[in-house]
Amino acid sequence: MAKQSLKPDASRLVAVLTAPGRWPMLEFELDIIQSELDRGAKVDILQCKGQPNYCPANNPKPGMPLKKSLCISCKSRASEGFKLLDTQSGSYKIKTFRNLTQAQEERILNVLAAVTRENLVGDFEGFQLSFLEKEAWGSVQSTLMSDLKDAAPNLADHTSRIAILFESALAAGYSTQNYLAANEVDHLYIYNGRMVSYWPARVAAQQAGVPFTIYEFPPFGKLNYVMTPGLIPHSRMQYARLVKKHWKQMVSTSDREWYITAAGKWFEERSRRKLEGQQSVLLGNALDHIETGVMPERWNGELFNLSVFPSSQYEFAGLDNYIGELNLRQPEVIEAVCQAFPQIFVTVRIHPNQPLSDRSFLEKIGALEDLENVQIVWRDSSVDSLALADFSDLILTFSSTISIQSAARGKPVVEAGLPFYSEFKICHGARTTESLLELLSEYLAREPSRRLPRGEVLAGNALSTQAALMAFGQTPKYLELDSQGFRVVRIKDRVSRPGVAWTARIRMVPVEILENPKIFLVHSLDRVLLRLVPYEWRKRLVKRSDQSGSDLKPK
Repeated sequence: MAKQSLKPDASRLVAVLTAPGRWPMLEFELDIIQSELDRGAKVDILQCKGQPNYCPANNPKPGMPLKKSLCISCKSRASEGFKLLDTQSGSYKIKTFRNLTQAQEERILNVLAAVTRENLVGDFEGFQLSFLEKEAWGSVQSTLMSDLKDAAPNLADHTSRIAILFESALAAGYSTQNYLAANEVDHLYIYNGRMVSYWPARVAAQQAGVPFTIYEFPPFGKLNYVMTPGLIPHSRMQYARLVKKHWKQMVSTSDREWYITAAGKWFEERSRRKLEGQQSVLLGNALDHIETGVMPERWNGELFNLSVFPSSQYEFAGLDNYIGELNLRQPEVIEAVCQAFPQIFVTVRIHPNQPLSDRSFLEKIGALEDLENVQIVWRDSSVDSLALADFSDLILTFSSTISIQSAARGKPVVEAGLPFYSEFKICHGARTTESLLELLSEYLAREPSRRLPRGEVLAGNALSTQAALMAFGQTPKYLELDSQGFRVVRIKDRVSRPGVAWTARIRMVPVEILENPKIFLVHSLDRVLLRLVPYEWRKRLVKRSDQSGSDLKPK
């Protein structure tokens, strides 16, 4: 059990295991750190000083070399960001995260020597791994699946990449163990909590009984970043319960009205396939080929139509909480439904952004076309998913966003697998194939007029659920948004000169610089002065950000 600190704020030691400085998470980390400093805490910033082989912001894909220039720009941006911190009430130190003993270095070499095709096939059976090392191995598999976008990669084909990831994971776990053993830490903030550099750190904190919070990018918009005490945001059922609790206990009536209005606008924009925030980054132009109102060629409105929206299976694979869940057996579940109910017609709509690299998953989905009552709408089809949902009698999802979008349009939805949207009672949930078939059987046995709640009830519940999801998270206290993106506000200047707060943007030094630069903060004219840099680079200007748009209401 995590220990609870009874110390006054002035004697608290807080540590932050940061994301790569090149990523836009740095601004949120400054917000976290400044909040702790204002409470008088001592903060250790655990920072990567340049990993020997792997970095998710440098060489995230197999075969990519580690570029020194990117490491320099990453450290430069982070260094300039930390200079904005106000230490009037607290203090901070920047520490190198990687810190291994000689015995641990040797242990890593011994473990990596076991990364052979034979051991990978056997999942290291017979090789004695500690609990932390087993968790590190789990993070390697999960990261590899994400990097390859493949839920079932042949591990034996990726021995060199696995060795690189495993080295990083073991080093992260051991380094966290060493740091926590040497320091009486009251709270640890960890970015992401799933990738190889962070999953083992989270496990080490759990073993040491140190309370931790995972932080992540805003899931909606650009402002409210995720903070989940004691769990990763990927733990979807627990995440849903946190959201419900936050909405019930922490959001005022007036703020609820604001978020409900914002949720309505979100649904409206999604119906036009207008994406924002994290979704716009993840999906890019994947929806550009969709045509409003287009339906599948074999659509027959006289039949009972079940539309199925699978999720990319690699997103779930490698996470402990999904082991044994239907999310990892989607093709088999769909086949069981088709065979159990031959009287219904099943349309499987593959997500437009489904990676082709997840070959095993797509092959199993493709095999469903052999069934007479099934049609597959592939990722490159122009079929409109929302129109498909509108004309369907029932919708089956595996935690896809289409769940809440369909419910908002008054359509009945069944969510198979680990509960998320069904936790909010906007759809039915089924965690086993048997319970799913039983639910469908009962549903089909009802008179059509009694099969679903009134559409307005579903829509109202979906609207409040989306509002709760958008309200959840930490609204930055020290960040402001404008047409150029984030500005980091120095609070001490705001206090001394109300209304004319001095602000600065964090800019990244050009990646071509191969020496440690001294870079001054960018002022309102967005000019940069570089010292200790060759003359030819001094003339280069940092490019403006093209970020724009409004965001969620600050609290």
